Amino acid sequence: MKETKYTYPNSFKEIDLKTSDGTTINNLYFETESPKGAVYFLHGNAGNLSTWGNVAPLYLESGYNVFITDYRGFGKSEGTITDQTQLFSDAQLGYDFLKKDFKERPNHCCRILYSIGTGIPSYLASANNPKLLILQAPYYNLKTEMKSSFPFLPTFILKYPFENNLNLSKVKSPTFIFHGDKDYVITHENSLKLKAVLKEKDSVIILKNQDHIGINDNAE
Repeated sequence: MKETKYTYPNSFKEIDLKTSDGTTINNLYFETESPKGAVYFLHGNAGNLSTWGNVAPLYLESGYNVFITDYRGFGKSEGTITDQTQLFSDAQLGYDFLKKDFKERPNHCCRILYSIGTGIPSYLASANNPKLLILQAPYYNLKTEMKSSFPFLPTFILKYPFENNLNLSKVKSPTFIFHGDKDYVITHENSLKLKAVLKEKDSVIILKNQDHIGINDNAE
């Protein structure tokens, strides 16, 4: 709701960006002194900026500014999601905002995402030139995941195929994937399968006894 007041211990700016069709996308921007670069955090399919700002301290303490966006219909962001092309275009707004202060190299926007949205940062990394891409608990692609988890549903109902396997095959940036071996929402076999499309120096880190929630809090 528009009147919602975000409250976090770290100072931040509320940034509204306009899409090509005039829709307002709401974002939070946390800044630190003399940043090494910026983390562009695209959250999962649940919640909004009233809670997702809690991820900021981890990256601020590591010396990075943190930019977190809410998708259409989430939190204060206007509109309704209609297709994945629209989602990709909206997410590009945040990337372009960060590029005003941080060149793609050597400073960087670092893409971090959780759960269903991993298809968005993998696409952004394939279409841009960030220094680093980090995915948390990704699926191989959403059609495959739907067939595995909900085999009785026809794949044509999927509005958003989110093909991580195709996107990652085009990413030139170093890529790191983190996945818990106790994740029963999106099993870690998805990340192991994605190894086939990664570059030689990319990494898949399987976290022991880690479930779907709380990867950011995992000491490893």
